[in-house]
Amino acid sequence: MPAYNVSFYIADSIQSVIDQTYSNWELLIINDGSTDNTAEVVKNFSDPRIRYFEKENGGVSSARNVGLDEMRGDFFCFLDADDQLPDYSLAVRGSRMKEQPEIDIMDGE
Repeated sequence: MPAYNVSFYIADSIQSVIDQTYSNWELLIINDGSTDNTAEVVKNFSDPRIRYFEKENGGVSSARNVGLDEMRGDFFCFLDADDQLPDYSLAVRGSRMKEQPEIDIMDGE
């Protein structure tokens, strides 16, 4: 999750991941040089599945690249810091990707 000056939104976005019906996830939050209190909001969450990184501002793509380099799982889902996932989103995406291994990319759910 790239994060740049999103202190007003990011808690809801993080909570939408915590609330997933599928629980085997990791959330990588990459603070892209925020000058607001984004870091403090993120650090209020103590879930061990959340990993937090800081970098100088370089834009959303460079922040996403940090996440891709640091991810441990087999699948990934982009989520912006001002977006929220429906609570079933990761479960549906994961099951469809496993049922249909020929799928390379999926959007939605």
